[in-house]
Amino acid sequence: MGIYEDAKGYEGCAWDEYYPDREILLSDYENDALYVYVSEEAVIGAISVEVDEEINKLDCLKVKDGTQISFARVAIAKKYLGQGYAKKMVSELLEILRKKGYTSAQILVSPKNIAAMSVYKRLGFEFYDKVEAYEQEFYVCEKLLK
Repeated sequence: MGIYEDAKGYEGCAWDEYYPDREILLSDYENDALYVYVSEEAVIGAISVEVDEEINKLDCLKVKDGTQISFARVAIAKKYLGQGYAKKMVSELLEILRKKGYTSAQILVSPKNIAAMSVYKRLGFEFYDKVEAYEQEFYVCEKLLK
């Protein structure tokens, strides 16, 4: 939870004081939807994955056949920011998801979150339309995993 609390203060982070909360993270954990990136000495970051019906309704996405998965709540511990861990963490998760049979990974990214946009662009995510969701503006991003 500490990683998420710290991330709420990062430049461009779209989260507020209420989101994500302990209940959401506990639900992610209980549903095997929480992926934690660790080194020998520490937890470096975490990502949740989910089927997001709101994202699935968007016309701009290429994959909407049930083989897609959405990223949510991506965070890196403050101590490890700017060291390439976000790219490593997302890249490794993409490979796990591909092996599980998913053909597309999707995420909504705040246009204010320059660091996150950079990571996703370097990993080959396509940036589509901007959409209004959760009372904010986001880019819709997708990476084909085939």
